Amino acid sequence: MTGKKTITLKNREVDTGKLVNGNSNGYGKIVFNDGSKYIGHLKNSKEHGKGKYILGKNKIIGIWFDGILMVRFVYISKNNNNGNEYIGGSKVIPERYK
Repeated sequence: MTGKKTITLKNREVDTGKLVNGNSNGYGKIVFNDGSKYIGHLKNSKEHGKGKYILGKNKIIGIWFDGILMVRFVYISKNNNNGNEYIGGSKVIPERYK
């Protein structure tokens, strides 16, 4: 199967620009069941390459390899009360990337 399409997997929905043999490859987006999302490069329907993971007002920008977060460039968290941002090394890592 090739083309452009959204596919649903066990714990995620993948929207991609290129579908090859039923797998997402290239730049795309994954929306997880908990509402978090990954936007960036994909390989075989997994996070692979540069991208960002977003959960609410928190973001992790980094590099993934075969679905595993390998390098974190920055962690951004917006404080709900005053709008301030924490920007720095990873403060909180989502369970799926530990």
